[in-house]
Amino acid sequence: MTGTKRPRIPYGYRMKDGRPEPEEEEYRKLKLLYRSYLEGLSLNECLKTAGVDRSVGWLRSIFDNEIYLGNENYPRLIEEELWLRAKQEAEERSLRAAGKRGRALLQKPVPVEKAFIFAGRTEADTGETPAEAAARMYRGIRARSEG
Repeated sequence: MTGTKRPRIPYGYRMKDGRPEPEEEEYRKLKLLYRSYLEGLSLNECLKTAGVDRSVGWLRSIFDNEIYLGNENYPRLIEEELWLRAKQEAEERSLRAAGKRGRALLQKPVPVEKAFIFAGRTEADTGETPAEAAARMYRGIRARSEG
C-alpha cells in the first residue's frame, strides 16, 4: 500500500461499502460535545465529558465544520438549529473573552492606508551596511496623505 494516501474520514463517520455513514460511538460523542458546549461547559470540559482525547483546536474545527449538516456525500449528523446555536455561542464567548477593548476593535473598521510614497533619497551613503541602508530607506516611506 506504499504510495497510496488513505482518504481522511471526518470524526463521526465511517466508510461502509464505499459510502460514509455514522459511526455510532463517535456520533454519540459528537452530539454530547455540542450539547455540553451549549450547556456552558468549556471546550476542555466538553472533551472530558464526552471522553474524547483531542485538542481544543480540534474541537473548534468540529464546531465550524458544515459537513455535519450533511451534503451530497455525507449524511447529516447534527441538526442545523443545534449547529447554528453552537456557532453563535462560540462567537459570543469570543466577544466576552476579548473584553470591552476587543469588542470595540471588532466593531470599528480600522482605516488602512493604501497609497504610499518614498520620500527618502535613493543613493546609498558611503560606508552604510545593507541593514543601515534598508533602515534609512524604510524611514523614507510615508503615507500619501502625509505628503
